[in-house]
Amino acid sequence: MEDERDIIELDQVYDDNTYTLDRRTAAEVLRFAESQDRAQLISILEPLYAADISNLVEQISVYDRKFLLSLHARKFDGEILTELEEGVREDIIALLKL
Repeated sequence: MEDERDIIELDQVYDDNTYTLDRRTAAEVLRFAESQDRAQLISILEPLYAADISNLVEQISVYDRKFLLSLHARKFDGEILTELEEGVREDIIALLKL
């Protein structure tokens, strides 16, 4: 699992200030993915915007993406995929096919 210091600038503020994706949330997502705690992972990811999830996925390692996708693949929808950078999107699609 990546150390939260290794996560690159995940702070995002939306105009309506309803949610801010911060480093602590990102670190919790990675911790729950690594410990394979699907219920906790879903509870954190559920309120996030597709852009937040895609931003998180782009910032974590391929290793951590595999953990995340193994637990969250059923909820990993097209809206999230469209928000990803092309190279990351291709990697995710390949992982989803496994």
